[in-house]
Amino acid sequence: MLAADPDVLIAAWCGAGDRVPLEKIVRERGWSALNAAQHRSVYCIADELLNTPAPTLIGGLHALAAAIHPEKFPQVRGLKRISDVSPETPPSTGL
Repeated sequence: MLAADPDVLIAAWCGAGDRVPLEKIVRERGWSALNAAQHRSVYCIADELLNTPAPTLIGGLHALAAAIHPEKFPQVRGLKRISDVSPETPPSTGL
């Protein structure tokens, strides 16, 4: 991930809705320096918008578009943006 340095990160976890812990993911995986994290372009999409074979998939498509191109597409229900990018937590020494 560090070598790719993406402009946008999108998470969707089955059963988590929009409660994916974006700040924790970025912090614990050491992704704070990524372009996406620095520009707060880390999102989660409510899993029901992507995992349900129903008309809600259209909502998922709208959420993906809003995450990838927020300047062109309005914010939609079911899309959450990272609120804070903190430095990584140093590894525990076990002491």
